[in-house]
Formats: sequence, C-alpha cells, structure tokens
Amino acid sequence: MKEFQSYISAPKRPRSIQSSLPFSVHYQQESNFDNMVSFEEASELAKKFTKKPTDAEFLEFYGLFKQATVGDVNIEKPGVLSLKEKAKYEAWSSNKGLSKEAAKEAYVKVYEKYAPIYA
Repeated sequence: MKEFQSYISAPKRPRSIQSSLPFSVHYQQESNFDNMVSFEEASELAKKFTKKPTDAEFLEFYGLFKQATVGDVNIEKPGVLSLKEKAKYEAWSSNKGLSKEAAKEAYVKVYEKYAPIYA
C-alpha cells in the first residue's frame, strides 16, 4: 500500500505520445482554415485593393457579394442599352440558387485568389 501512495503522490510529468512511439509522426496543418478571413473582412479588404481588378474579376466579386448579402436576384433585368447594369445583373444572376453561406465562402476564396495580385 505504501508503494501505491508514493506512486500517487509522485509529481506527474507530462508525457508526449509522440516520444513514446518507435517512429516519428508528422501532422499536416490545415492551412486553408487557419488563415481564412471572414466574409466581412474580405469584403472590406477588397475595397482597399491598391490596384484595380479587371472588369471580369470585379463582376466575380460583385455577383458573389450580392448573392451573399441579398440572396437570389430580385430585380428586373436591365435593358440592352444599360451595358454596365446588365453585366452586374448577369454576374449576380449567375449565382442564383447558391445559399448565402456558400456565397460567402466562395467570396472569401475569390478574395484569397486575387489578394496577392491586387492588395
């Protein structure tokens, strides 16, 4: 019984599982989630790009932003002569059916794709 009590009262040392294995263990870090910015952060940072994205890239951002904040397109399609408004409408409409959460995730991925180029 004395041996048992001395074992219990002995100071505990942290034991590394890895150090007791006969081989080394390497953990792969999930880099996508560790460095991922939120939708709100990405939308604010995209406004502060130092260089201007191309029209196609802007429309990619715009369509996902509208889908993430409003949902499916809820306005009438602009006339043929309103080229800029028509392009914006089509960019938004191209994401129809995408949930707001999925659109937010897609927006963050687009931001992370273009941030190294334009930030």
